[in-house]
Amino acid sequence: MENKMSKLDYCLIFFFIAISGNPYICYWYLASLMAFILIVFRFLSSKDGLKKLINAFENLKWYLIAFLCVFILQLFLCKGTIIKVQINYLIKIASAGLFYMYYRDNFKLYYLNIMTVLALISLIFYPLVMSGFSFPNIFGSGLGKVNTSLHSLILYSYNTEFNFDRNAGMFWEPGCYACYLCLVPLLFINNMKAFVKENKIKCVILLLTLLTTRSTTGFLVISIILMAAFWKSNKYVGPILGCIIVFSLISSSVVTDKFAKDFATVDFSTLGQVSYYDGYNTENRLGTIYFLFPIFLLHPIIGNGINNEAMFSSMSYVLLEDHIGLGNGFMLYLVQLGLCGVLFYAIKCYKSWTISIKDKMIMLFSLLLLLQGEPLLLYPLFIGLPFYNFSDISIK
Repeated sequence: MENKMSKLDYCLIFFFIAISGNPYICYWYLASLMAFILIVFRFLSSKDGLKKLINAFENLKWYLIAFLCVFILQLFLCKGTIIKVQINYLIKIASAGLFYMYYRDNFKLYYLNIMTVLALISLIFYPLVMSGFSFPNIFGSGLGKVNTSLHSLILYSYNTEFNFDRNAGMFWEPGCYACYLCLVPLLFINNMKAFVKENKIKCVILLLTLLTTRSTTGFLVISIILMAAFWKSNKYVGPILGCIIVFSLISSSVVTDKFAKDFATVDFSTLGQVSYYDGYNTENRLGTIYFLFPIFLLHPIIGNGINNEAMFSSMSYVLLEDHIGLGNGFMLYLVQLGLCGVLFYAIKCYKSWTISIKDKMIMLFSLLLLLQGEPLLLYPLFIGLPFYNFSDISIK
């Protein structure tokens, strides 16, 4: 890839981010196919593009084959699996992997700049909306269905019925937004000191925006990142300052209140029950584990399938609801793709990432925490992370 950061590349990566959670752009099948076609053409338009594309597919080959084998087994052993959903997931793996391999280490620079602009936009609109300003729901639908409570200008959205008092940016939910904000420093984990030094203003903007999401998961992960950064910068003072920051964030009213609500329901007779707000929803992250664990045990190795018809084939009554909400993305992925899916992803990340073992552990642990809140491994931005290079290494 050329070093120049072009407008075309900004547009392509913005589209890649948008199909990972914008309520109006993430129409799954068409979006995945478009992303795949666009990045293939981007490869071919570059110098020695065909050679680079072939080598990129060579890197993708065994990972795709591994998931293909899981999907074939699911077709024979699991009820309700849908082939087009499986094909779509394979296309998402391929397109996401190609995005990361084409842009290589430069991806994080594009991502940083795009997320900073989106953060600025949300910091302007969020207080305006909180003070009573409103704008019409121009597009009339969200996530593929009519949703009169969702107001969006594409680059900023808010829902008058769901998490209204939290900043969701251009994404469908504030927790999702928090995860993508946390991903910015994680992409710079191998050189955090230089990242902060060279991007002070951007870091302040991103941190302020993260605070407005009021996301428990986001607060925990940014605490870990800050502690790791201080630890690297100073052997003695770093851990002390890091612990103070972690304690301050975790003990904040937002996080403490959220945990109190979650743990208040830790009752084996009620844990895992659901509420019927806007459809079928588990009450909390821990409740989701209890609710989904019996389904996981049906096919713990290969999973039950990605689509709801496959996952809930043993609980058909759930499928009668218009909306199904599950509060733990890691457990959801475990149910969908089993231990195989988790191991394929984790092992590929560990083997591919060109960073120290300590940084790999921080990355994987942070991803695990982020998954406790959001189904991130359904979105291309996180699906492709096993193919991200932390060093600017060309595809030869």
